[in-house]
Amino acid sequence: MEKENKIEFLLAIIAVILIGFTLRQAQDVIIIVLLSFLLAYIMDPIVTFLKRIGVPLLLAVTIAALLFLGIFVALGSVLYNNILEFAASFPRYQKKLIDLFLDITQRLNTYSNGRLKFNILEDFKALPVASFAFTLARSIVNYVVQFGVIFLFSVLFVYGKHNFQRKLMKIFSTKRERRIPVVFGKIDREVRKYIALKTAISLGTGVLAGIILYAFSIQYALVLGFVTFILNYIPSIGSVIATLIPFFIGLAQYGITPKPFWMLFALWIMQTIIGNIIDPKLMGNTMNLSLFVIFLSLLFWGWLWGPAGVLLAVPMTTSVKIVLENIPSTSKLAKLLEHSK
Repeated sequence: MEKENKIEFLLAIIAVILIGFTLRQAQDVIIIVLLSFLLAYIMDPIVTFLKRIGVPLLLAVTIAALLFLGIFVALGSVLYNNILEFAASFPRYQKKLIDLFLDITQRLNTYSNGRLKFNILEDFKALPVASFAFTLARSIVNYVVQFGVIFLFSVLFVYGKHNFQRKLMKIFSTKRERRIPVVFGKIDREVRKYIALKTAISLGTGVLAGIILYAFSIQYALVLGFVTFILNYIPSIGSVIATLIPFFIGLAQYGITPKPFWMLFALWIMQTIIGNIIDPKLMGNTMNLSLFVIFLSLLFWGWLWGPAGVLLAVPMTTSVKIVLENIPSTSKLAKLLEHSK
């Protein structure tokens, strides 16, 4: 028995290594598929609504596809130029921020009569911030170029998933077997609800952030609003980063004046209301993930797939939690992903 247990343990380790190797090597294909699934679930509520009012499935998918394509082309063309311009301006912002903080540290050294030394910011001059910004911009541009493939796959997924339930009902015909398509249907509805609500909340947060930044005359308000929209998919951590980035841009733009701090306060109030009142009320128990699980998923998927992994980490983890909750034999495992109340 002990020998069998050792063999099973070794086989499990080998399986994990092979899965990890496959995920790493096939990341380009897997990321495109996952992004296609994400986009498909974002489009799905419109298709479902059109079907409910009597529009044929093929026409409903076509209308939703054309609507989203128009939005993406219009918004993407504006964001494309703004993101590249924003990346090109990063060295200027970096220099202004370093000069600002060095001035503060020099004053602190003077006021303390040299007893306190603050030299760490000197090292920031060597940080490749501009290189990182261009790398990030290139990554976004690459996904824009791949958007045609992602969009085509997402349309096929939306069309196929509406026939999938009916096919399952035909395959599993007995009363006992029909529990399988019922469970699949419930998982599909909950994942669709989660992604649709999270996207709507993230979009609203990004729009409000963009309006606040525009009101305070912060440069690249559109890009920063888009960054807020993306980061809002990451609970807690994302909202903090999405608040601090515009604040530092504001400091670089206006220096230590009241304006950046009032802007920071306005963004913090907005994020607090959405994160602590609106988000929990709409999302319910779906997003009840522990901070440790969120951090671990961001760390793992970010290491495995880079920026795309960070974006997809929490939606994937939440989807796994929904799947585990709806399968009786694994429902207890879902509790391990939740934070304690």
